[in-house]
Amino acid sequence: MSLKTSALLSATALFAGAFGFSAPASAQATRTWVSGVGDDANPCSRTAPCKTFQGAIAKTAAGGEINCLDPGSFGMLTITKSISIICDRAAGGIQAVETDEGYRPTAIIVNAGPSDIILLSGLDIQGEYVAGQGGILFNTGGELHVQNTNFSFLGDCSISIVGSGDVHVDNITSTYAFCGLSFGYNLGAPTTGSVNFSATNVRITNSLRAGILVGSVSPTGSVKGVVSNSVISNTLYDSWGFANHGIYVETSGGRVELAIENTVLSGHKVGAIDARGAGARILVSDSLIAHNKLGVSAQGGGAVISNGGNILADNITNGSFTGTSAKR
Repeated sequence: MSLKTSALLSATALFAGAFGFSAPASAQATRTWVSGVGDDANPCSRTAPCKTFQGAIAKTAAGGEINCLDPGSFGMLTITKSISIICDRAAGGIQAVETDEGYRPTAIIVNAGPSDIILLSGLDIQGEYVAGQGGILFNTGGELHVQNTNFSFLGDCSISIVGSGDVHVDNITSTYAFCGLSFGYNLGAPTTGSVNFSATNVRITNSLRAGILVGSVSPTGSVKGVVSNSVISNTLYDSWGFANHGIYVETSGGRVELAIENTVLSGHKVGAIDARGAGARILVSDSLIAHNKLGVSAQGGGAVISNGGNILADNITNGSFTGTSAKR
């Protein structure tokens, strides 16, 4: 670089500093903020926060983070890129409300890329308990992590996984929802890919249809998951019969493999655990299955296998495991 060019650049920098020039308005920050008294016209900085999650996500770079400055209701949103929304210190509320006649919204829809990672923590998602109102719908993406989050009064599932990806759920509560967690069930499990999930320390109570639904409808679909250290209790009605279980696994193609460990299943109007279809396999260990209409059942070639340490008692009908497996 010539001395003349260097001098010109230095002068330009000094001029910009003197007159307050900054990065273009379209530049996105790696960390943004929302507040109940914010405004989406703001840059979403800590001192000038936005009003909604959707407003903040538009001003947050891919892979960036959105935080809540104070508790509030920050609106529904669609996620199309890697992002973290972390509101553990000030709960991030989302109200799934009907905006148009006949439209039943989902609070968070994920339509991200195959390598995108989404982390959601410290949220409080509520609906009006009408059909179609969901919590989180994962259509596409690489990874979804949901933790420290509460769901209530939703007419659809608290979390529904439709597309391929890795999903990890930790420390969530779902109460008075159509179902707690749904992985591929009746939603078109991936035709060529797979869902791998873990659900740890989840508390699912008073579901209308079921606590956890897992399924595959594709001949090449694969769903593998672990449910551990959790409590799943009290499905409310049995008018749909087969689906009103604590954990229900069904395949009409492909394969589902589910491990349940150190989990309580109680108060279910139809059954605690049910596997249906030749590709459905559930392995259960160190779990309490009590006070249900039916404890354990398997049909159509499905398997529910005890890996030891289970208590199956005080159900109207206990049922029986289809086999046992020794711990290694």
